[in-house]
Amino acid sequence: MFSNFIGWFKPTFGLLLAGGFLATATFAADTNQVSITDTPTNVPSATDSTMTNLAGIVPDSESGEVMRKFESWNSYDGKWMSAQLGWIVIGDAAAASQNQASKSQVGNIGDDAEFRAFRLYTRGQIKFANPWTYFIAGEYKGFAQDPGAPNWQLTDVALTIPLNDTFGKLTVGKTKETMGMEVLMAGTATPMMERAAVLSAFVPTRDVGIKLANSFLDQRATWSVGVFNNWFATDNSFNANGSTISARLSGLPLYNDNGRELIHLGASFRYVQAENDSVRYRSRPEVNTAPYFVDTGSFVSDHSDILGLEAGWVEGPFTLYGEYLFNWVDSSSTGNPFFSGYYVTASYLLTGEVRPYNRSSGLFGKVVPLHPFNFHGEWGAWEIAARFSEVDLNDAEVQGGQFERTSLGVNWHLTEQWRWSFNYGYTDFNRNGTTGHAQFFQTRVQWEF
Repeated sequence: MFSNFIGWFKPTFGLLLAGGFLATATFAADTNQVSITDTPTNVPSATDSTMTNLAGIVPDSESGEVMRKFESWNSYDGKWMSAQLGWIVIGDAAAASQNQASKSQVGNIGDDAEFRAFRLYTRGQIKFANPWTYFIAGEYKGFAQDPGAPNWQLTDVALTIPLNDTFGKLTVGKTKETMGMEVLMAGTATPMMERAAVLSAFVPTRDVGIKLANSFLDQRATWSVGVFNNWFATDNSFNANGSTISARLSGLPLYNDNGRELIHLGASFRYVQAENDSVRYRSRPEVNTAPYFVDTGSFVSDHSDILGLEAGWVEGPFTLYGEYLFNWVDSSSTGNPFFSGYYVTASYLLTGEVRPYNRSSGLFGKVVPLHPFNFHGEWGAWEIAARFSEVDLNDAEVQGGQFERTSLGVNWHLTEQWRWSFNYGYTDFNRNGTTGHAQFFQTRVQWEF
């Protein structure tokens, strides 16, 4: 079972580790370099003093005035705009063990490996009086791609425009909707390797549309609302494609010591018109190389209403958070089914770090080691994590299955750019009176730059 798993992982890990440390040492000696966050907010200025100036200032040949400035090999700051280039490379491997019932449900799941993500991005500012920010990312085998999808696609194309203190910022383009705390978090920042199954079933990672977002009460609360419809990227008309309206509200009833102690509460809502009068909900077992487990198939529907509740607690190095989603589907032909699911995640940073929290967005962030790994006795940050998740797609005349997974994980955050992860998962999958059991062993090497 583990031969392909180990055989692929060793050379991949070695290649990424050697190449990445060489590039990091050559081009990014500064450990404070900004990394991708999956969203076009909080874009750093290329004039940040932490950036290394390698190319210097190039004056205009006639006037002598500064026309452009390269702060580092991948960062440009000009009079009218700034830009920063970066990438994410993620290598995954997974092995599975199933009982006979599981094999009869989903087939035999072999050992497999993949480049989970190879993402190139650019981000920066257009320097109006109140600078606009942009974010463009293209990805190979990205977080939301299915087998058979194009090898390369634009993951994000978003422009964010600051409005005022009341309406905050307006974002237009292909971006994240305003629902699902863990979906809105950077995919590289979650304690477990994959997001919970219920989120994959009910909430897309990105859509095309327009949204407003802001914080209030001295950043003790946030709100966001958006309207989405990507009809021009499909063969559908605007009406046939179906529009989505989503909104999210979050707050911090407790926030002490710069986030070392906090309680987060939130709620979100998503109204989704059915595409071509049909819907389908499905999810993998939190393993991207595995087939879909729960799957309703397509069925006739007018729309659905999804409510999400979320909560989080941080006490020093300990973090606990979770979400519960409820999905009411308007489908008279199938008895108007009701679906639901939830997850609870806990993590503990053995080396004393605190998982950061972004008060302007109401989201948890990526762990940054207090003592990044080096060859002089520093070992980065170590984290242990656990999660229980469940999604139930059985109701009325729809029998998509009921899935549970118990997961354990360990993360080694070598530096701000490097992370190694291992996850173990035990799953129960019930469908049509048959319960299958499967175990998954997953590992990941992740490099952000």
